[in-house]
Amino acid sequence: MDEKLLPHHYTHLTVKTDENTILAIEFGTQASSAKKITQLNALYRESNINVQWIVIDNNHESLNENETFFLKRFCLNETHSKDVLIIDTNGEYVYQYVLDDKKYIIDGIEIRSNNYTSDFSKHALLNQLSLKNNHISIENFWTEKENYFSKKQQAFEKKKKTIDDEKGKRKIADMQRQQKQEEERRLLEEKKEKERIIKEKREKEERRKREEEFARKISLIRAEKRAKDEIKHFNNTLSVHKSVPNYHRYKRNDTPLTNVKLTINIAETNYKSQIITAKEKLLLVPHLQIITVTGPTCSGKTTTAHLLTAALEAAGRCVFPVSFDDFFKNRACLPILPSGRVDYDTVAALDMETLARCLDKLIAEEEIDLPLFDFHSGCRREGVRYIPRENDVILLEGIQAMYPEVRAHLPHDVTRSVAILPTMTVETPDGMLTARELRLLRRLVRDARTRNSDAEKTLTMWEDVCANEDTNIYPYLDCADIRIDSSMAYEVGVIRPMAEAVLSGLPRDSAHRAYADSLLARLSYIDILPPDDIPDDSVFREFIGQR
Repeated sequence: MDEKLLPHHYTHLTVKTDENTILAIEFGTQASSAKKITQLNALYRESNINVQWIVIDNNHESLNENETFFLKRFCLNETHSKDVLIIDTNGEYVYQYVLDDKKYIIDGIEIRSNNYTSDFSKHALLNQLSLKNNHISIENFWTEKENYFSKKQQAFEKKKKTIDDEKGKRKIADMQRQQKQEEERRLLEEKKEKERIIKEKREKEERRKREEEFARKISLIRAEKRAKDEIKHFNNTLSVHKSVPNYHRYKRNDTPLTNVKLTINIAETNYKSQIITAKEKLLLVPHLQIITVTGPTCSGKTTTAHLLTAALEAAGRCVFPVSFDDFFKNRACLPILPSGRVDYDTVAALDMETLARCLDKLIAEEEIDLPLFDFHSGCRREGVRYIPRENDVILLEGIQAMYPEVRAHLPHDVTRSVAILPTMTVETPDGMLTARELRLLRRLVRDARTRNSDAEKTLTMWEDVCANEDTNIYPYLDCADIRIDSSMAYEVGVIRPMAEAVLSGLPRDSAHRAYADSLLARLSYIDILPPDDIPDDSVFREFIGQR
């Protein structure tokens, strides 16, 4: 029977509890609005009256959050007991539900059981409702609910124990597998170490045999008495003696060098013996990673680098060549000299950031893509990829190797420098041909042959070349660990006709005419020698070309 417990509202049903208080019963349906339910609950609280909502609905199966209406959600989530009572519209059966809000999680994953649902429910006849603890529910509902959730918890603990046991077995299996892998790795490393020792012994024995054979050949050459008589002091200075008609005979200690072939052989042997000496010194350096080969223009850096590479590889080292030229900035960014010529020789022409990064990677023995400078387009493009190998040594070639800005990125404990510098001078009645002028003759002939460059162009840029050498190369040559003299005793006689042909093309009104005439005058005292006996791998072939 309705009873007016609140102003302007009749309560559907009231029940007197064991504590002699009143329990208000409100019935609601799908049509009951959230606003109405909220307002009534607030009024009951203000009046200190307990209220319980009972749902009238024939659909008592769906309690999904997204598939039910507000009153059911309110009873399940907002009430003190968090259960819902549903009476069908016939008033015959009643259904009671309560949700299990506990999460059953193992290793961050929620475990669901096919035997247990996320709620507990019970249905009964309407006359099986009872009042207990100021709450109407189906008889024994809460006892059965506790039993149900207890069994569900036990099932979860059993599942968790099974999973933990399986994880323990997997852990033991992983440990056994790891121990087996470590043992296999140890055996493999022992095998590699034995193979390395055998390889080193074999390479050492092969190197010893090669060096003994080379030493034998050198001994035979040095044993030739005629060579000792004609070349007592190989000081790279030729003299022309006035007592010889026309001053056209090479003289050494007033003895004509009449055997041209022998002179060439001795000069070449002297140069290549320096290569072998350099190789021996480099092999004595522990942990050697970088070799720089430098020198002024036309000193023979390219050939020396090739021969040194061959000698080191014959001794068992793997040589990877890198040119400083490949680190030039794009031509549009290169500095320009007052003469208008692009200045490739200054350190400002190098992309120091890229060079430093590549050097760091090379020293750290890491893979890296090296650039390649295309002189035709004037731009850098993708070059080769460096993949470290066992026993590698990097050979850096270029005049830039002695620049302080470059040497700052080359730690000396893993780097050695080789400087190539011809020092020979030639005395004539009209004055001396200096070592620098002999390099100029090499450049005149080489550039005319390979770069279609006439004497005017070469002589014009020569002043800038010399200025860069005086600033960036000569002051630092004493820092080189090894020096090689690429002078050839025969070279002036061989290069004379070639240089005369290039210089003869210089215009009479050229600013360089007087200097060219001075060179020609001094060259005229030198006998012409044929180049036929100069070997193909000679450093001098770098300038006069192959046969």
